[in-house]
Amino acid sequence: MTKAFIVNQVIVHDPVRYADYAARGRAAMALHGGRILAAGGQVETLEGEPIPQRVVIIEFSTREDALAYYHSPEYQAARVARGDAATVRFALVDGLSDPA
Repeated sequence: MTKAFIVNQVIVHDPVRYADYAARGRAAMALHGGRILAAGGQVETLEGEPIPQRVVIIEFSTREDALAYYHSPEYQAARVARGDAATVRFALVDGLSDPA
C-alpha cells in the first residue's frame, strides 16, 4: 500500500485557540493512525511565493486513512473549535508506490 500525507500550511491568529484545536486534531489523528513528521519550526521559502509561518506534515498508512481522519466527526469538531483562530490550507498528497 502507498502511504499518504496531509500537508498543512497555517497562519495562526490566536495561539490559545489554535493550541486547543491542535490538541483535538492530534487526538483525531491518533484514531486513524496518523503520525506527525514535521510541525512548526523555522520555515524558509527557497523558491516561489512565501510559505505561511507554520507547516505541518502528517503521515498516514493509506489515502483512505488520511481521508477518514479528515472527515471524521472528531476532526470536524476540531475544525469548528479552530474557527478563525488560524488560516489554513490542507493538501492530501499520495506517497511514492516504490520510493527509489
